[in-house]
Amino acid sequence: MVFGSLLALCGDTPASNFMGGFKEGVGGAIGKCRRCMATDAEIQSKFQEADFVLRDEDTHQDHCQQLEEADLHNHLSVNYGVNQRSILSKIDQFKVTECLPFDTMHILLEGVITKEIREND
Repeated sequence: MVFGSLLALCGDTPASNFMGGFKEGVGGAIGKCRRCMATDAEIQSKFQEADFVLRDEDTHQDHCQQLEEADLHNHLSVNYGVNQRSILSKIDQFKVTECLPFDTMHILLEGVITKEIREND
């Protein structure tokens, strides 16, 4: 017998969001981050993790359950930033809110650093 565990699944931001069941393009979502429940305004004004409401696996699974049962699927999907429950949720100990590391190219090179350069020009 062979046993194993999946610790993390790496990909670029849109691919990781897709694999986790989150919205790939977060432009229209209110909940834009797969690690917290930040809104666009909060992302622009807060910079410490302690300032955000973090997503935990139980709450995320509750959001997925609501999406599966609700007539307001589109509304809840935009509010939570979640499209569907990820197939990865079936893997023991794999938490989509924790085991999908962020892609530094998208976060830093296309996001933070680009913004800083424009503001300091």
